[in-house]
Amino acid sequence: MAWTGASFTLMTLWVWGKWVMSPQFHPVDPGPDAIPRSEYLMIIAFQIAAIVLTLWMIWHYVISPKIRTGSFSTDGIIVLVLPLMWFQDPFFNYSQNWFTYNAYLLNMGSWAGAPVPGWLGANGNRFPEPLVVGFCYIAWIFGTMIVGTWCLNQIKRRWPSISLANLLILGTICCFFIDLAIEYPAVRIGWYAMPGAWQAFSIHPGTRYQVSLVEITVGGMQTIFWVSLRYFKDDKGQTWADRGVDNLRLGPVGKFWVRFMAIAGALSLLGLIYTIPIQWQAQHTDVWPAGLPSYFTTTCPEYKVDRTKCGGPGVPIHRPNYVWLPKQ
Repeated sequence: MAWTGASFTLMTLWVWGKWVMSPQFHPVDPGPDAIPRSEYLMIIAFQIAAIVLTLWMIWHYVISPKIRTGSFSTDGIIVLVLPLMWFQDPFFNYSQNWFTYNAYLLNMGSWAGAPVPGWLGANGNRFPEPLVVGFCYIAWIFGTMIVGTWCLNQIKRRWPSISLANLLILGTICCFFIDLAIEYPAVRIGWYAMPGAWQAFSIHPGTRYQVSLVEITVGGMQTIFWVSLRYFKDDKGQTWADRGVDNLRLGPVGKFWVRFMAIAGALSLLGLIYTIPIQWQAQHTDVWPAGLPSYFTTTCPEYKVDRTKCGGPGVPIHRPNYVWLPKQ
């Protein structure tokens, strides 16, 4: 698992390096439409709150235990690994654009597109990936781990003899509601939008505020796996990913890095539980709803002229100029 984590980490750093050194490393133009002042203040407030919560988590779960015990706890290592998981964040648009962030959020474009082998989504360089999301993957993902772990503990306390299968089923239902409790307000305040969502299976279909229930379903499935990584630990506090590290003939620093990479590998693989099936949503986009402001249409510059070109039934999936095969 540590070798898996090292492989994912090297690929992540390579892609991010190419992105930072490329001409597309700059803020995405939000376009001519002004954002309402209340919406702008709301997203600024949420960015500040997310940073504050993340800093508190770093202190509480990383720095404080390290000072107290001299070593990093499992929670501390998970917190340190989570910013690397940001790499997969824009991958919901890997095959076709259907999701977008608000371009008024602090961003430097995205690594989506040319640096990522096989990327099909059009105008990946115009995807406004918020910088605060990377840092605050800690607040978001670890926050859901904390809440999800609490839910599993409550279920276990209520039914002490519950089977593992039933525990996970009830935990998954809880995680669906956890994901909905995050996604729905985020769309309502203007943090992001799901313009290409399959409208027949969405909340508020055909509007700017539509929320894909495919997203909620797949997101809930991913969440229960995140929670399970933290919940199911042995008597040494080790997860299934880093269990057995004490058998290695390594010093404390070496064991830390093995645990770090093993947990990175586990979280990267668990990320694919969302990244792969969400491509079904990406490949079955609906026509984008009318009335979207320009700061939600940066990946579809044709929107103002013909919004049907952004995606929908009968619209071909974009094929980039690069092909990772020899030309005939």
